[in-house]
Amino acid sequence: MSGTSMASPHIAGFGALILAKNPDWSPATVKSAMMTTASDVKLADGSKNQDVFATGAGEMNPASVLEPGLVYDAGTEDYLKFIQGTGVDLGKPGWARHCPAT
Repeated sequence: MSGTSMASPHIAGFGALILAKNPDWSPATVKSAMMTTASDVKLADGSKNQDVFATGAGEMNPASVLEPGLVYDAGTEDYLKFIQGTGVDLGKPGWARHCPAT
């Protein structure tokens, strides 16, 4: 009913197309290309859907996703630093906590 069952294979297919054009890109870079080129999701009346939990980054734009301009990459260390920054002690000395533990 939410459209996820058809969105997932479409996005996976576009991910494969992006990797075919840019085979050296990481999964994080492919995701970034999709998210940074996404457009607003519209409601039936044409207004912007304000529910970020229903729309995510937005509607993927197939015309621009292959030429995103700017993409961000992230690796394992980036994700671990993010987790530790939320207050979870991963035992990595020198990684400053960015947020206090709750």
